[in-house]
Amino acid sequence: MALVWIPSNMRHLTGGESRIRVEGSTLADIISSLEANFPGVREELVRDNLIKDEIAVAIDGEQGHQGLFQEIDDSSEIHFIPMVAGG
Repeated sequence: MALVWIPSNMRHLTGGESRIRVEGSTLADIISSLEANFPGVREELVRDNLIKDEIAVAIDGEQGHQGLFQEIDDSSEIHFIPMVAGG
């Protein structure tokens, strides 16, 4: 199962868990698995069937560019990274 790192601003949905193991062969599958166990996660990550512009996704240390179709291995680590704004 892939290991998903949950950003701090979403941990209220996961009962405070910062890392969760879930099954899925694509990023869409991973998000669906998260949503099944932690309702509201999909809304935080996806808009109009695309990863939100303000969320970066790193899979095994590299930024994914295939969106929800990105393939995931059982040993993958996935980080959802909210963009930081400021000045």
